[in-house]
Amino acid sequence: MVGTDSAPSGLFPDSPVAVILCLFATYAIFTGGAQVLQLVYPNELFPTEIRGSAEGLASSLSRIGGAVGTYLVPIALDRWGIGPTMLGAAAVTLAGLAVSVAWAPETRGKALADTARI
Repeated sequence: MVGTDSAPSGLFPDSPVAVILCLFATYAIFTGGAQVLQLVYPNELFPTEIRGSAEGLASSLSRIGGAVGTYLVPIALDRWGIGPTMLGAAAVTLAGLAVSVAWAPETRGKALADTARI
């Protein structure tokens, strides 16, 4: 294991425990809200003929990602420590946000028939 003394320990290494808990709670609230979109967004985006397959694919990819993360996080914690592991997780989250903003079409205020044609 890389010693925590030699590795950076995140953006705010000397933060009080209360601040760290508040940041984790904020992350949990936002990620929980985003996870619900996995059930809604494919249903809005795809035509009726393939809507079930799109939902199944979205759900499957989400579960595969969860399994990969469950496997990789302990390895990353052991090799790099908590700070770099959390920064890596933040980078993955921000990359997902960037991809979603760049490529996911907005469906707000549109009928299902209209969104299926996007």
